[in-house]
Amino acid sequence: GVVAEHFGWRIAFLAVGAPGILVALAMKLTMKDPARIPMPETAHADAASLRVVLKRLVGSPAIVNLVLGFTLASFAFGAISAFNQPYFIRAFGLTYGQIGLIFGLSGGLASAACLVVSGRLTDWATAHSDRWHAWLPIFGLSAAVPFILAAYTVADWRVALGCTFLSGFFMNWFIIPTLSALHKL
Repeated sequence: GVVAEHFGWRIAFLAVGAPGILVALAMKLTMKDPARIPMPETAHADAASLRVVLKRLVGSPAIVNLVLGFTLASFAFGAISAFNQPYFIRAFGLTYGQIGLIFGLSGGLASAACLVVSGRLTDWATAHSDRWHAWLPIFGLSAAVPFILAAYTVADWRVALGCTFLSGFFMNWFIIPTLSALHKL
């Protein structure tokens, strides 16, 4: 945000991408691939064909519904998240630098807190019933809605940020229970 504010968005992309290219180049020049160790014949399993795997995945209503629900929730959260920063700039007059710092910290904290809380909640709840794999995402996404609406209707950017934080916290609740259910299936 600070780089974009002072030098433009193109330079900001270069500033973010250049270190990755430099690290990749340094790794390529200084590191060697480890030696490959041949696996014993008993370790090889017959691989299922792609057709068999796809038939199993698409043939399972539970897997199809979990993937669809995960995809829809991800699209909704991505759209809301992409809109937040421009909204805060236009509605509250914040700068790119302020937005970068504010959303970097609050978004990171909301995601981390959500994953810890929803992970522990998923472990506890699904020990009692596997139905919680569906109920926890429903509760989380439902709890996020009032905070999403409030974030775009309040006059103070700090209150809006608090609402955005809470919406991000609850909106991400679908991740852990859904992935847990997919792994169990």
